[in-house]
Amino acid sequence: MIKLPFIPKILVDILGHIPTIAFKTINLSEVFSKSATVLSHLKEKEVQTDWLKSFGTHLPPQIELKRSLDKSSTLITGEDILRLYFAQFKNDGYIFLDLRGNHFYQTESQTFWCPSTLVYKFDPNFQAALVRLYQGFYYEDEKLFWQSLADLGLTENLTNEQAKTLMKLFQEHFGTNFRNYQFKLSQFQESFAKVFEFFLAYKVQLKTDFLYLGLYLTTLYMNLERTEKSYNVEKIFLEIFPKPN
Repeated sequence: MIKLPFIPKILVDILGHIPTIAFKTINLSEVFSKSATVLSHLKEKEVQTDWLKSFGTHLPPQIELKRSLDKSSTLITGEDILRLYFAQFKNDGYIFLDLRGNHFYQTESQTFWCPSTLVYKFDPNFQAALVRLYQGFYYEDEKLFWQSLADLGLTENLTNEQAKTLMKLFQEHFGTNFRNYQFKLSQFQESFAKVFEFFLAYKVQLKTDFLYLGLYLTTLYMNLERTEKSYNVEKIFLEIFPKPN
């Protein structure tokens, strides 16, 4: 477990689930520099209105924003949380990273969401390339998937064979049973660690955005693991990012 006493408990609780090896592949001075804004936002008592402006029409209709939740409940289904995870990548502003269960309340027909002040703004080029990577995977477009890894700056100094190995690691990380996928944090940590072991072995330097992506994914897994259900992740992704005809 990572122990960073100078970081707020909300971050320590989440970062503790990210394999330590990940921090060996990221420029920590850049992390500290870019995290200053994140830490500043965490001091806010409530979400600021301008943070929500980038949502526009991107918020899935099944989800309703709330300033506070006066109830708590067992998660009925994680499908809306998955919708939210993918839909936020359409935002051109802040992404709300904390998808843990205490920020949601569900009825049979609606999911109510009270986001925390844990927000981060990804580099636009990184975010666009990440979306294309997901599209390459779920559209079963290997050429797009391959190009997206390059656009993320992950294959620059790799041989063709090494890049193919990396592509396979990412495909395994996304899951081979993505139409019937059960979210398990331990499996996520294991596959995540393999990817970072590769980066460390081949001296691939990662941007800070990867750390916050890992944090975002971790909160998703922390929430959906509780449901003990399987999800058709492909179906939900295609609902948010339909495949062109």
